[in-house]
Amino acid sequence: MRRIALAGLRGPTAIASLAARFAETAPELSRGALAIIDSPRSPLDADSSSTPMTARSPMPSRRIIDDALRRLFARLGRGRLSMYPTPKVEYFVRCVRGPACKPHLAALGRELLAGFSENMEHPTIDRGGKLFTRFMLAGFATYAAFAMRGMRAFECYPDMEFRLWAGDDGRKLAPKARRSEALKARRRICAKLAKLAGVSRMETLVTLDQADAAVLALGAAVARRRGTLVELRNRAEGRFLVAFDAPQAFSTRGLAGHALSVRPA
Repeated sequence: MRRIALAGLRGPTAIASLAARFAETAPELSRGALAIIDSPRSPLDADSSSTPMTARSPMPSRRIIDDALRRLFARLGRGRLSMYPTPKVEYFVRCVRGPACKPHLAALGRELLAGFSENMEHPTIDRGGKLFTRFMLAGFATYAAFAMRGMRAFECYPDMEFRLWAGDDGRKLAPKARRSEALKARRRICAKLAKLAGVSRMETLVTLDQADAAVLALGAAVARRRGTLVELRNRAEGRFLVAFDAPQAFSTRGLAGHALSVRPA
């Protein structure tokens, strides 16, 4: 597990600087590598197929990929899938312009959202945005940085994967608010996945964030080996991976629709 610092990123080339930090800290993250990111690729009303992002037209009332995932979980009966609603560009711009926004997030946000100059006049958010909003800004930038490195990046949700790989117990998975119980359950699922993936040695997962990272990588590895890895794709929203736990759960019936394609990954 390696952390890559964001502090110190400045100016109109903050994303390129972030890509360079990835290269220095994790040189294996290079052309041809696949990455899985726990974050949307763009604000709701932005088209992420280019950098800087452009306005999305038509704009849905909520993400198309999220609606497909809700239908999937309803069909599988694995419990309720909670997803933080992705705000519009205006909200991120207000966060970036707020006096409390950290300089590196402001630099990344301004570069990513440079095509939305008409939104720059909106009132700021004094506190710099909520934690999840700042987390998303870093996620948006990570996609762009990985693209500079010649990598293919996919979105995926750790909570979703834990519930899928927990099987029928997915309904009872302890919430993160119960930290000790939640980490114990997630360690158990990751240990099962490591064994299925043929990973003989894995460092001890001491935080919930580490467990989240592990389930994304291990779940995708096992599902790819079994042929149960699926990609959901929308032009504006990007690519999303679902690593199914078993062939009998591997069903994309009813997921594909207007502006959404579904195929094996």
